[in-house]
Amino acid sequence: MLLGIALLAHALLAVSYPQQVWVTPLGACLPLGVVLSYCLGQAKGASGVLRVRWGLLAVGTGLWMLGWGMSAYSQLTGADTSVVLPYLMVFALRAIPWLLAIVLTSNRKILAHTRRFDIAQSALLTLAVCLLYFPQIAGGATFTIPLTGAHQYTYHELVNVIIAAVAVAFVPVQPTMSERHFAIGLAAMLVSYAVSALVVNHLIIGGIAPPPGSPWFLLIDVAAAVFMVHQMVLAQGTPTSDTLPVNGFRSIVVLLVPAVSPLAIILISIALADYHAVLAGSIACAALGLYVARSVLTQHAFQRAKRELEAAHAHMRWLAEHDPLTGLPNRRQLTQALNAQWDEHVKAEAPVSVMFIDIDHFKLYNDTFGHAAGDECLARVAALLQQAVGTMPQALVARYGGEEFVIVLPHTSLALAHRHAEHVREVVRHAGIAHMATASGRLSISIGIASAFPASEYPYPAGLLENADAALYAAKKRGRDQVNSQGLDGNLLPADQSV
Repeated sequence: MLLGIALLAHALLAVSYPQQVWVTPLGACLPLGVVLSYCLGQAKGASGVLRVRWGLLAVGTGLWMLGWGMSAYSQLTGADTSVVLPYLMVFALRAIPWLLAIVLTSNRKILAHTRRFDIAQSALLTLAVCLLYFPQIAGGATFTIPLTGAHQYTYHELVNVIIAAVAVAFVPVQPTMSERHFAIGLAAMLVSYAVSALVVNHLIIGGIAPPPGSPWFLLIDVAAAVFMVHQMVLAQGTPTSDTLPVNGFRSIVVLLVPAVSPLAIILISIALADYHAVLAGSIACAALGLYVARSVLTQHAFQRAKRELEAAHAHMRWLAEHDPLTGLPNRRQLTQALNAQWDEHVKAEAPVSVMFIDIDHFKLYNDTFGHAAGDECLARVAALLQQAVGTMPQALVARYGGEEFVIVLPHTSLALAHRHAEHVREVVRHAGIAHMATASGRLSISIGIASAFPASEYPYPAGLLENADAALYAAKKRGRDQVNSQGLDGNLLPADQSV
């Protein structure tokens, strides 16, 4: 609404007073005032880096308005060159907040160090722009593009194009959706202004040559109109997540964009070489040095992040395969290990044995001492089991669930497994863990053993675990704190034969 009123007011002034030199600069201030008001409102409502960026855009727009206002004043008062130069310098100063608004982003932690280099490159680019602007604009200096030698361009137009190109290049590297919307709006405004300035200067002023307040100069308002239309379109959209989707193109652009600022600085340095050869060379070298340092530190950051990611992946894999309380392999890893052992023993035609272990009266232990003490008890029993199998080759101790543990004994017969089980039971019993709910006053375990020769007629290890569980059930039924074996045929051995 306000934009329409501002554009209409400029059009009415241009139609009513086309011969007046103050119409174009005054009319250009009207839509810019709408842009300035909008930027200030967005800065007030935003937070963090985005608030700073809106503020910088407001400052640049304010300098733009001030430049047009000073131009209108100089036209009305007929000021000489000493007054003309300041408003051209104000126009030039717009580049400083604009460049900062372009390069400042809420970088992710992994690339936090790049912000310092981006700010340094922005400052260097601003210095190059100022050195190019101020000595040349005062004299209206021009340069010729070799491919189109018939046309002369001002340094002001060159810098407009460079800033617009930098703004476009930085759009894909914005880390959030809200910052990308900001960058697109800023880039659209700067590109529109760079194009409209070229059209006005070379086609309208240099070709048609209309009166100074002619409606042709409404083209100057295109940049402000494009910016505000973009913001109105965004306001009508449905807000979604502020997180940007990851895609390959954006990843490639993120790697290429850091070279844009040094390239722009080098191009400006080439233009400066005729006037400040030593300073231009120094600026170009500094730009290359900053780019190299930024690239090296970025590579180090990526390598560090890669190592951290690998460590996190290894930790997650460990958590997926281990019990966090005892540190023992969990049921998932037990199944994988037993399957692998099974295939190996089929080829070797060797026996494999399994101990199924249960802590006696563990529920009473939890009820008596509390769950925290129960967790400590489980962790201590796990450590005792690992200690007890220290002399058993390739033995695997795993937590099956609750107060149940499993020990896999590769290449171990039933008789040898029974002797190992008695040793395990004695180790836990003689640890002297207090358990007042039992007759002995000490914690004990019951063990069921099963053994088999894996073969085609006994193809899966699940049956072996079931037999060991059945043997454990029998041991608990016989009074606990004992070892019970299951024969190769799956039948429980009598008590006097299970030793």
